[in-house]
Amino acid sequence: MKKLTKYLLVCLMGLSVVGCSGKKDQLSIEWEKENKFADIVSFQIESISKTRQVEPDVIGFFYTYYKPDKATDDLLDVTMQMKNLKKEDLKLSSELQGSLKIDGKSYVVRFGAVSENGKTISNGGTIGVDEVKKVHCYTEIDTALMSKEMTFELKTKDEDNEQTAALSFQFDDVNSHYKTKNLKETITFDGAGEVTFESVKEAKKLEPSKPTGIYTYFKVKNENKSFVIIPAKIKNTTDAEIPASNIATVTLIDANHLEYRASVVYEYDNKENLTQASSINLKPGQSATVYYKIEVSEEVAKGEKSLRVDHGGQVYLIKL
Repeated sequence: MKKLTKYLLVCLMGLSVVGCSGKKDQLSIEWEKENKFADIVSFQIESISKTRQVEPDVIGFFYTYYKPDKATDDLLDVTMQMKNLKKEDLKLSSELQGSLKIDGKSYVVRFGAVSENGKTISNGGTIGVDEVKKVHCYTEIDTALMSKEMTFELKTKDEDNEQTAALSFQFDDVNSHYKTKNLKETITFDGAGEVTFESVKEAKKLEPSKPTGIYTYFKVKNENKSFVIIPAKIKNTTDAEIPASNIATVTLIDANHLEYRASVVYEYDNKENLTQASSINLKPGQSATVYYKIEVSEEVAKGEKSLRVDHGGQVYLIKL
């Protein structure tokens, strides 16, 4: 009987070792560095934001966005540049799962992949072989919880080769991870172009510099709100045509860390008219004047604020 018991214990110990062999220690997600799940995906944090809407990079007349179900909630959005390391398409929702933990409670994270032209976000989303995409990892939580320490966790769904990675953070520390620039300093984005923000102003209406005859203008939808308008010079530094809207993605951040995505308006060379920047392609070497406009409450427009400017994983912060 003793021999049998000893034999069973040895077997159980063997099973225990085998059962744990497929799991790995949790990795720490590092800012500004490539993080990797072997043979599945590599990922690098681009930004972490608190927003009322997760939106595509390019804001046109019509686009898909995601917003909280409850008025008291916001969306916590961890945005990453992800590269598919598999030899087949990577279906995000099938291969990965994410969570956000606050005070011991866990919230499910959803994935949204941004299209190559920046105009759409696909819920779930797929990344092709060797393809890199911007991916929003977002979840809805009570706004009051946003001031607490949070832990974002990403893991694979492969039980035989489980890989996990986590990052703990607070919003007060997020901006310190971005490179800083000032107004009138040129920002260069590899594979896109240059952008120089010239000034910042508040207005109820955006018109061309020299309006003549019939022209296009943009007016706030709500008279209790204002536009924050940032005129900028942009330049295509690539060898191919690029939509004027795709040089940089601009987001306004208010004093409470809440974020608002800017839409981009193109001004024609004669300065007599405006149009959506997404409808204009810049030729190689071509420069243009654009206006980044964000409609916000007058309190936000007049208060402390900054801009987050990004493209392809490069991120800058400008204090206004």
